[in-house]
Amino acid sequence: MQAKIRKYRNNLYISGLGIIVMGAWSVLKVFLQSYFGPDSVVMVIAQDPERRQYRAVVIVFFTLFMLILMMIAFWVHYHIGIRAIRAGKGRKTKNLYLIWCGILCLLTASGIPFYLRMLRQLEDVDTVIASCLVDLVTIGILVDIIYSSYMIHKLEKSNNSGEVSHAG
Repeated sequence: MQAKIRKYRNNLYISGLGIIVMGAWSVLKVFLQSYFGPDSVVMVIAQDPERRQYRAVVIVFFTLFMLILMMIAFWVHYHIGIRAIRAGKGRKTKNLYLIWCGILCLLTASGIPFYLRMLRQLEDVDTVIASCLVDLVTIGILVDIIYSSYMIHKLEKSNNSGEVSHAG
């Protein structure tokens, strides 16, 4: 039983690191798409002659808005990851991170149908497939965190009740 607990703790530790990396990747991807993609804010403003005079102001406000959103997104990934790492090391953690984990999993899964729609348009198929695969991996990591946490709790509970019954 202790070997299974160690296995699930190791899963939590590795998945915690994985979700932090996925959070950093998500922030980087959004940044690159927002500023360097074909539909970037810079390209949209440059195409409209009426908006060119406000270009600097729009870019500054858009950048501030995106920074706030990216910080929140990374904080959620980091919070889930660091809590999973702590739980993987055997430290006591509050289970609130599992709620965030479930919310992030549902939000990520809700984006999958958009990838399928984008595939029908046959534009940037390789990018769409890569993004979809990254999101599927993220969902797998999040599910593993929830499952491993549940199994650790279950195994420790049965281990503790088994020790009490043998002692009595």
